[in-house]
Amino acid sequence: MLSQEDRNKIQTLLKYYKHGVIKKKEELHYDEYGNLKKKVEIKYHSNGELKKKAEFSYPNTIVLESQISAICINPSTNLLYVSTVDSIVVIDGNTNKTLDKIKIKNPSRMIINPKTNKMYVFSRLERKSHAVVVIDLSSNKVIDTIFGDFKDPNHMVINSSTNMLYVTDWYGSDSVSVIYCDTNSIIDRIQVENGEHAIAVDENRNLVYVTNAKNNKVSIIDGFTNKIIGEIDVKEPVDVFINPDANILYIKSVKWWGCEGACGVETYLQMFDSNTYDLLKGRTLGFASPVCVTSSFDCVYLTCEYTFQKLDPLTNEIESVIWGTILGDQMVVNHITNKIYIANRFLEKIHMVNG
Repeated sequence: MLSQEDRNKIQTLLKYYKHGVIKKKEELHYDEYGNLKKKVEIKYHSNGELKKKAEFSYPNTIVLESQISAICINPSTNLLYVSTVDSIVVIDGNTNKTLDKIKIKNPSRMIINPKTNKMYVFSRLERKSHAVVVIDLSSNKVIDTIFGDFKDPNHMVINSSTNMLYVTDWYGSDSVSVIYCDTNSIIDRIQVENGEHAIAVDENRNLVYVTNAKNNKVSIIDGFTNKIIGEIDVKEPVDVFINPDANILYIKSVKWWGCEGACGVETYLQMFDSNTYDLLKGRTLGFASPVCVTSSFDCVYLTCEYTFQKLDPLTNEIESVIWGTILGDQMVVNHITNKIYIANRFLEKIHMVNG
């Protein structure tokens, strides 16, 4: 952090060739809080002529005092919820200040039904015991706990129109539990194929999509009957989200590669027609981590190799890049303020970027 007199200033760094000509010039722009906001990098040839000029923007950050498990946003109230080791931290999206801490044992993923103002949280009670904790967000109090013999729940989604919560269970059961949130009771359990189970819901048609990474499929579930009515063939799908108004289904898949002493993963994003399930287009995203989509779905956001990138799905081209240490595990967007939050789990930071 810069001293008070150095804030809101531009710091210039110069490197020279041996004969005295400037080789590289860096301009570091800081805000009134001393945070680095922009870097302008200018390179010159040995004769002094301009070689290359590049500009990098840096995101704002919220620093927490504990490792981050998951993040969730309530667009209606502009409140950000961050699950840590033993609590859920409530942060004001306007001021970025902590408002409250909700005590929960080992919380992880969360989801909010904005119509009922209730939150549902995975909680690991013991080593092999999990539950879904229900929180009333008007009081930030736990009002119920749903026990369902969950082996390893890893994703969930809620249909706010039917008030149905769908919980995927990975190891041991390979199932989707259907929870009726009016009574907080499990009313059905749908068997799916094994693999990582991300999940999305099309509220307009009451359809649920579940990825089955090991079997290279995305299952389509009828929300009225809780039956699997179809499958989409996609190699190693690990995430899924939908634009129900535009009838576009986004599926993120991965390709693992490895050799002796090294390994990695390459990410691929595909767009499907959610009526016919025909492939519309696809794009390799490099070594991307989380992906999220704006409410208007006019662009796709992702973090990739320590950058935050904005992808135009119509042209399939990267529109802009923000540089910084923003490699994250999860990403959420407030569709009202169009602000994106990226959780960096191990650095205990949340990066904020305007959409």
